[in-house]
Amino acid sequence: RTLDSYPGKLGEGDGAKIRERRLVRLPGDRMLGGVCAGIGRYFGADASLVRLVWTVGTLLSLGAGLLLYLVLLIVMPLEDDLVHAMDQGPA
Repeated sequence: RTLDSYPGKLGEGDGAKIRERRLVRLPGDRMLGGVCAGIGRYFGADASLVRLVWTVGTLLSLGAGLLLYLVLLIVMPLEDDLVHAMDQGPA
């Protein structure tokens, strides 16, 4: 299962269904840790474009992008872990 298979949650007021976007790492579409692929899906951009922009930004920032990537690698959950947690339900 993926996050796409979850229906989202009810919106307030009109009761319309909304899809909750989550920033997660994608294990199936990764070159290193899935960070750029997750960012690409979150913003609706191609993962290759995100990787290219990230690489150029890292080079221009003298490596600050690498540090940010490592932080995101630690902070962003894997999609599989989040789906598993959603299947388990509240504790």
